[in-house]
Amino acid sequence: MKVSIQGSLASILNMMSDCNLNLTKIQSLPVIKTPGKYAFFVDITFDSIDNYQKAIKIIELMAQEFKILGEYIGIAFQIKDDLFDTPPVFKLIQSESNTNWREMYQVFNMGHRMELYVEPSAAEDIVNISNKFSVDAKIIGHVESSKNKKLTLDTHYGTLTY
Repeated sequence: MKVSIQGSLASILNMMSDCNLNLTKIQSLPVIKTPGKYAFFVDITFDSIDNYQKAIKIIELMAQEFKILGEYIGIAFQIKDDLFDTPPVFKLIQSESNTNWREMYQVFNMGHRMELYVEPSAAEDIVNISNKFSVDAKIIGHVESSKNKKLTLDTHYGTLTY
């Protein structure tokens, strides 16, 4: 979303809170060829589709430009059971700091730079396209419906649950 009025982002974030949307990530990038303007990318979770739809309608009125890049409704149980090998730099950080592996995965994400959550039918195509551009990619897990939010990582260092 692009916001142009000073304080617009704060107003949008307050409204999201009022609608019980949980902001899990926010990233800002400068708008190309528009000094002083920024685009914001947000990831949110929610429990009520009604509150989510209400928030979307309000954001569309408040933001200069607004796009939904993906929607994942409901609470999920993420299972990552085919992770990439741990890059050497993270092994070095762990051995020098004596940080436990649970914290290493939580803080550093252990070199997993981008994760896409897509329909299974699209996953293999995305992997093939990435590999054509010499970008290592693979399916590292799957998502299941759940009554509770949960993440399980099956690593070389044991199974970690968050």
